[in-house]
Amino acid sequence: MNRLNRSISVFALILVLTLSIKANAEENRYTGFGGYLYYNFAGDMDVEFEDSSVTYGSNGALGLGVRYAHTLWRDLGISGGLAYEFERSVDLEGLSDDGTYSIFLFDLNAHYQIYWGIYAFAGINYSLPTADFPGNADMTGGIGMQIGAGYVILPYLTADIAYRTSNFTVDSGDEESDSARLWGVLLRVTGQYDFFGGNNDSY
Repeated sequence: MNRLNRSISVFALILVLTLSIKANAEENRYTGFGGYLYYNFAGDMDVEFEDSSVTYGSNGALGLGVRYAHTLWRDLGISGGLAYEFERSVDLEGLSDDGTYSIFLFDLNAHYQIYWGIYAFAGINYSLPTADFPGNADMTGGIGMQIGAGYVILPYLTADIAYRTSNFTVDSGDEESDSARLWGVLLRVTGQYDFFGGNNDSY
């Protein structure tokens, strides 16, 4: 009997701890307003012209952004944001000199709570580059995409990793590209706060 009582007590303790951990984890939601810092490891830009293709070599860039996340139904929600990616230098193959560019980027994502604080997201983005290229060369923005996953570490802190492509059109001064693609992995940390307190059904 004593052994049975001890077993029941141990089982009850494990059950209480499990439910407590789960409850605390479920309070950690990807929701409300957020400000984030990220680093985009994407460097090289693949540019396709009508008769040739070139790679504009560059490095990654640091970025800052804001976003808002909202739950539509149960664990499914949407988020949208605006980011600024700081200036990076770029080796413009085929042009007389190097250049620089920075990016304003809008994104819209669907996100889904997978398990406790773990979430996944995917969506589209639109880039607005500001370029300083030699001569009459320039670049304009286009629609790209991103997909990623993350974890809500604390109610006010999330971290995620994503694969993102940003698409552009590059004008070399003599010819306009058919496509130009900047692609790679980015890491992001977000501080968030839900001013309305109404998204406890989301993540």
